[in-house]
Amino acid sequence: MTSPYSENQIKAFQKKIFDWYRINKRTLPWRETEDPYAIMISEFMLQQTQVQRVLMYYKKFIKRYPTIQHLSRAKTATILQMWSGLGYNRRALNMLASAKTIVRKYDGDIPTDYDTLLTLPGFGDYMACAVLAFGFNRKSAVIDANIRRVYIHELGLPLTIPFKQLKEIVIRFVPRGKSRIWHNALMDYGAALPAGIKKSIPPLTRQKKFHGSFRQLRGKIIKIMLQSKLLHISLLGEMINDARFDAALLELKKEGFIRIESDMVII
Repeated sequence: MTSPYSENQIKAFQKKIFDWYRINKRTLPWRETEDPYAIMISEFMLQQTQVQRVLMYYKKFIKRYPTIQHLSRAKTATILQMWSGLGYNRRALNMLASAKTIVRKYDGDIPTDYDTLLTLPGFGDYMACAVLAFGFNRKSAVIDANIRRVYIHELGLPLTIPFKQLKEIVIRFVPRGKSRIWHNALMDYGAALPAGIKKSIPPLTRQKKFHGSFRQLRGKIIKIMLQSKLLHISLLGEMINDARFDAALLELKKEGFIRIESDMVII
């Protein structure tokens, strides 16, 4: 595919973003390291969660589990307790499962191949590209909601541009040898865009309402179980008092959050 953008246009765009970033960049703990493992942890935490909330958890978590080997030996209940408050508990299980897989299959070395990364629990296109860019400084097309807004706004792209086409454009703007800093700059620039621009370029997907949701119900069950460790299924059902209890419990068991033995729920 021939690029519709000249080298001069690409360099001008890069200069604009880098000039802004030099003055306005955010200081964040996961940007103070080039350790792929620490960066992978930050990416799991940052999915659908505000930076300020992640800041409260990240350093404490890395201190408790400084290497992927340490994390791979962690217990599910301990990880969920440390994760409590970050939301989307499935991310915590995926993070733990990925650590175990990497230690078992790759001797603790996070893969540097896009397709291999996609086989890890919790890794989709964004996660794989982010780990390659931030963890290994590899040229990849990292596209989150803010970066998507930057390209659409700055290049005048249509809101309906297909994701595959956007990726083809994005990858051409990544400066050689500067993937890590480039994507950090884009994220900060996108986060700082005026509210009016953000509203005019909505994300591709919106978070569903949390209050009263099935996700909230699952979280309530996990919270109670983390406190009790072991409860009879009927007692837990009475404590939850929700018609969706059986379905939520079955789903949590299937996903590995809990075990059920002789009518006892165990975490």
